[in-house]
This record gives sequence, structure tokens and C-alpha cells, in this order.
Amino acid sequence: MAKHLWKALRPTWLSSLEKYGLRTNLIQAGITETPSLKKIPASKKLIEMSIARSPLGRMTRTEDVANVIYLLCTDEASWINGAVIHADGGEHCL
Repeated sequence: MAKHLWKALRPTWLSSLEKYGLRTNLIQAGITETPSLKKIPASKKLIEMSIARSPLGRMTRTEDVANVIYLLCTDEASWINGAVIHADGGEHCL
């Protein structure tokens, strides 16, 4: 549900922030391996399901998401605006 809300707000942000020269992109990460994830009661099962489902055979790492953010901050990404970028190893395709 939350991801759909972010997608719905994206056009509003895009038109509101463009006048300031800011680009608006949405990064949708897969289930990410973090210390907080392990606090969820059923986290072991969630982690196993995520790995089994991933085309690359592993979970999303925080570095994977950080690398997308880094890319978006470079001059090479200056034409990327209004995009939804999946940082999930292809899991969203399944």
C-alpha cells in the first residue's frame, strides 16, 4: 500500500520541485537486509522467501540502495527524472 501512495504522489512532487531545479525519483528496494529486519518475529521465514524468490539468489543490501542513490546524484544521471527505479535484483519482475 505504501509503495502505491509514493507512486501516486510522484507527479505532484515532480511538478512542485522542478521550479527549484530538483529531480524527483522513486527507489523501490526489495526486502533489505538490515538489523531492523531481524527484529520482526517472522524474519527468518521472510529472509528465506526473499532469497528463494530473487533471480540473483540474495536479498537486497543497503549498499545496493546506496549505489542507486549515488548514481542519481551524479551528472551522468541528470536526465533521470520522474523515474521509478527498482533496486531489488529483478524480484519485481516475478
